[in-house]
Amino acid sequence: MNIYHYLKQDHARLRSLANRILDAPPESPLRYKLFMKFKAAIRSHADIEARTLYTTLLRIPRAHPVAREGIEGQRRMAEALGELEHYPLKSDKWTLQFSRIRELLEEQQCEEEELLYPAAQRLLTQADVVGQMTDQYRESLTRHRQPDTEVTNLCAGKHRPFPPVDSRIEESLPGTA
Repeated sequence: MNIYHYLKQDHARLRSLANRILDAPPESPLRYKLFMKFKAAIRSHADIEARTLYTTLLRIPRAHPVAREGIEGQRRMAEALGELEHYPLKSDKWTLQFSRIRELLEEQQCEEEELLYPAAQRLLTQADVVGQMTDQYRESLTRHRQPDTEVTNLCAGKHRPFPPVDSRIEESLPGTA
């Protein structure tokens, strides 16, 4: 398995947790436990993804737009989770805001899986993908946790345009003119 498979597996786990949170009764201690698990899991995922995939992409000038898009998605998610702090867990407002977070999570994951990861694959060498980044990901998992969810196809047919690579940057690279 390569890093993209691991990240997709992690995405499926996060979606499953988000759905379980919304299915749990608002008054239930289960909702709180699941939410705490979700917050930890999403932070862990963002940290691992940033340290493996985005850090590697930022080393390649023509990959900067791809990396920035992924980092921006992580920022939006952290901001949305921070807004949840303003509402009691048992309130309708909290449930509504968390529903929006679940939608944002699915949009972000679709964008990553359908657009960002394929763009990254075109920009990175096979050695980066299969070797270095996958090894870094596995190492990071031992510090955080193991994904335990099967990969599912969330995005079927939800293709969105991805920002083009700046042609001036690409033209300035050796062997790309």
